[in-house]
Amino acid sequence: MSLLVTLVIASQIGRMFHVSPEFLSTARWLLLMVGTAVAIGFPAGIFGGLLEGLQNFHILNWTNVVSNLLRAG
Repeated sequence: MSLLVTLVIASQIGRMFHVSPEFLSTARWLLLMVGTAVAIGFPAGIFGGLLEGLQNFHILNWTNVVSNLLRAG
C-alpha cells in the first residue's frame, strides 16, 4: 500500500510540491527511493520484532548486520 501511495505521489510531484522543472526528475527518483525503502522496511520490521520478542538477539544482530551491509552496498 505504501508503495502504491509512493507511485501516485511520484507521478504528481510537480503539482503537489511545486518543484522546478530542472529538479523534477531528481525529486521523483528521490521520492521513489525513499518510498521503496519504507515499503520494504514495514514487513522487515515485523521479522525483527518477532525475533526480539522471542529473545533471539543473536539472530537479530546477524540480520541487522546483513541488512546494514546490503544497504551500504
